[in-house]
Amino acid sequence: MKFQRARNQKQIDQRKKEITAACKQIYIAEGYDSITMEKISQFTSMSRSSIYNYYTTKEEIILELLAECCLEFEDILKKIFDSRNNMTKEEFCELFATELNKQSLFLSLNTVHFITLTLDKNCSQEMLDEFKIKIKPLFDTIHNGVKKFFPNVSDEQKHEFIFFIFAMVNGIYPMTHLTEKQHKALAKAIPDYKTPDFYKIFKKGMLALMHGF
Repeated sequence: MKFQRARNQKQIDQRKKEITAACKQIYIAEGYDSITMEKISQFTSMSRSSIYNYYTTKEEIILELLAECCLEFEDILKKIFDSRNNMTKEEFCELFATELNKQSLFLSLNTVHFITLTLDKNCSQEMLDEFKIKIKPLFDTIHNGVKKFFPNVSDEQKHEFIFFIFAMVNGIYPMTHLTEKQHKALAKAIPDYKTPDFYKIFKKGMLALMHGF
């Protein structure tokens, strides 16, 4: 089928979805470094030059993919929070940590974004601004969940709780998902070293954060 240029917003959104889906496929199979505009074009109906009509760098595509992951996680949390009338701290942390632990793509891409800062360097300010606006519902949903189940918690505590949740994600995930080289180096330095479990450490951290609730 001959490629046709998108003529309305719906078609533009479809093209972008096709591009991010291709990027996701490559990232999962081969990793970040293997992603190029040329390779992405091979998994879409578009040429490399056509992709540049929507994104100027591969990092902008990855940022868009990360936004999609954020909103998918937000939707999961919202459905859980809406389905419950009350929760204990233990239940809240259990559910949150369990669902977050399933979001391997989100966690991995988040590390690329906030730890390596590669996306910031190769994305326009406009794209970064748009990204922050797109993912705001995730923070709003967490805020509303805390407000619903722990109504006596102050706004300042809510904001600090959310901040430290994502600070933990950025710190714990890379340390619990080591590269092969890191595993080999640690094996030599600490022969009996065992990589901590993300879910267990994260849940424990969340419970500690909720101590003052």
